[in-house]
Amino acid sequence: MEGNLDKIGEMLKDLARGKLDDISSFISPVVKHQYNDNKVDCYHLKVDANGRPRLTELIKYMSLKITDYAIPRSKVQAALSKLAQTGSTEEFTRLTLEARKLFTKLEQSGEGGELLLFALTESILKYPQILCKMNLKTDEQVHFHGADGVFLGVDDDGMLSVFWGESKLHADHSSALAECVESIASILKMESEIDSDIRLIDFIDLDNEQLEKAIKEYFDFNSPNYDKLKSCAVCLVGFDHVSYKFDPAKKLTNEDLKAKVEHSFNTHWKKNLERKLAENNIQFCKVIFFYLPVQSVDNFRSTFRKELGLA
Repeated sequence: MEGNLDKIGEMLKDLARGKLDDISSFISPVVKHQYNDNKVDCYHLKVDANGRPRLTELIKYMSLKITDYAIPRSKVQAALSKLAQTGSTEEFTRLTLEARKLFTKLEQSGEGGELLLFALTESILKYPQILCKMNLKTDEQVHFHGADGVFLGVDDDGMLSVFWGESKLHADHSSALAECVESIASILKMESEIDSDIRLIDFIDLDNEQLEKAIKEYFDFNSPNYDKLKSCAVCLVGFDHVSYKFDPAKKLTNEDLKAKVEHSFNTHWKKNLERKLAENNIQFCKVIFFYLPVQSVDNFRSTFRKELGLA
């Protein structure tokens, strides 16, 4: 397998958990945009037949992902083996409780956004998370510093691409975008904790020793395969948007939402994004953005905390 990126790429895709059909029940694509090597997929949160945003349903879907997100694959596989041997789900219950304890109780935590970024990246892009940074936290109430996630895939240009994740949820689009781009720029330009993040590759857990060994070759600067490793980024930018504002005279529909969000993207957000990328000198790096305007990011956080029993 060593040096066979096609095979590595297929194996990585197979490891990605979740399906596009699952998450498309809650969010809907609005517009796609490409700027140099940067790509933006803009979505809106769907509303139900009564015009109510489906935030609670999205949060419930996300909460089902906490074990996949926070617990290393080898531990999950061990629980599967025990289930097959004993018929008991005891080990899975233990892992789920362990996963929930890893989430902070801080009200302004960004961990809900990080979990959503994980779900989007694995289910839509098919780039699997290669290590569980939540599991490496030394204190349950302290965030792990550095990138919000580490994902891996083989790109169209035949490079092994490590995607450093960044999630920012702010009430204002401009501040969410600015902070996100600045954070990811410091990582892509080797200005922050990326060296420690690269050392974290020692903790890679794909429950496949042969695949892990092949991948680690690309992170070794003494290896000829190092030239085929590319640093990229995947980002979630979430913010409040007036399109969800309740109007007693008119029921909100998904068609209305799409039109309003698309208008905002084409008239404001797109230009702002391109300007921020250029200002931070990463306009030619590969960065994939998930844009998700919501009714209220504060409501997103509080609903997430209640669902996980953290409130």
